[in-house]
Amino acid sequence: MIAHRSRARLAAAAAAAAALGALSAVAVTAAAPGQAWAAEEGGVAYAIQPRKFLLSHEFSFNVGVLPMDAFYKGIALGGAYTYHFSEALAWEVAQFTYSLNIDTRLEARLRNDFNPPVKRIPEPRLKYLATTSLVLKPFFGKMALVNKTIIHMEIFAVVGGGIAKPSSPGVRPTIDVGLGLRFFGWKHVSFRFDLRDYASFEGLSLVHYLCITLGVSPAFGEFRAARAPRPTGEPDVGAPATLPPLEGGEG
Repeated sequence: MIAHRSRARLAAAAAAAAALGALSAVAVTAAAPGQAWAAEEGGVAYAIQPRKFLLSHEFSFNVGVLPMDAFYKGIALGGAYTYHFSEALAWEVAQFTYSLNIDTRLEARLRNDFNPPVKRIPEPRLKYLATTSLVLKPFFGKMALVNKTIIHMEIFAVVGGGIAKPSSPGVRPTIDVGLGLRFFGWKHVSFRFDLRDYASFEGLSLVHYLCITLGVSPAFGEFRAARAPRPTGEPDVGAPATLPPLEGGEG
């Protein structure tokens, strides 16, 4: 049973790494067309529009699942407060996730299927996570939905730390890494998908909690994004064209 638990942990870590890698590939692919366009045209791509939605104080409410443990599944219920410094940088000041654990009855089946019954040392189950994280959000874009609606979105990465509270006494230090997608519905409301791996220290080993959540994020206030200055000689693509005066006066 201990060997089974070790294999399960390795599988959880591999699945978390694969999922985060896949979402990273999506982020890089989304940025590639803009980079290729800039390379073909030469110079700086000033036709790129600034962000339409500029967040400041964000509150997030999430629901999801912790699916990796074979003996139980966790229903994740969480919330967070994030302060946005700029278009590309934010601080998730506090994030809390409670795990509502549901037994898979795997342990009971193992007892019934083996004679003599398998003896297993009960392992603690996750109760909650509390973290603080740095948020990097360099990718922003928009998509057309059936050529009728424009959807604004961003891709962000999260890295931080905190604590994990198992059912056993005490808390464990935890590293938090993840990726996410945000879709803007209105000026002050957005929807997000988060994929996070919480690596909790258990002695000299790591226990991974993969958490997948969907959430809604009301936000209040916004900052003013300063536009980068244009190099000398570059036309202002946002300014109206000025025509030279007609020669010869009025007819």
